Amino acid sequence: MIETHNLSLNYDGSTDVVHELTLTVIAGQITALVGPNGCGKSTLLRGLSRLLKPARGVVCLDGRDIHAMGAKDLARRLGILPQGPTAPEGLTVHELVAQGRYPHQSFGSSSGARTTNKSSRRRSSRPTSRCSPTGRSIR
Repeated sequence: MIETHNLSLNYDGSTDVVHELTLTVIAGQITALVGPNGCGKSTLLRGLSRLLKPARGVVCLDGRDIHAMGAKDLARRLGILPQGPTAPEGLTVHELVAQGRYPHQSFGSSSGARTTNKSSRRRSSRPTSRCSPTGRSIR
C-alpha cells in the first residue's frame, strides 16, 4: 500500500503542483491517474517514487516513510517504468521491465537470477521509520 499524508510537491520552491494531498493506493487494486496535461499526474508519480522530494508531507510504502528507506530496499518493493517517447528497439515489454530488476540480481550473475547467501546479507544501519496518520515519520 502506498499512502501520502498532506503531500505537497513543487519544483525549486515554486508554487505547489501537488498541494496537501492525502491518498491511499491499495495493493492489488488498479488505480488510474486521469487529468488534463499539466495538472500534476507525472509530478505526483515522481513524488510517489522518490524521484522528487516533498516540500511538505510524507509518502509511505507499506507503512514506512520512503525517504527513510535504503535505495536498494525501496527498489525491491517499488518499480517504476517512466513515460518516454521511445523504448529500446527489439525489446518486449517483459524484457524492458526485467531490465529494472537489478536489486534482485547478484553481482556477476550472467543469468540475472537472484542468488542469496544469508550470511552475506547486510542490515541497513538506517533506523526504521513508520508513517502515522498525521503524516509524520515515527521511529
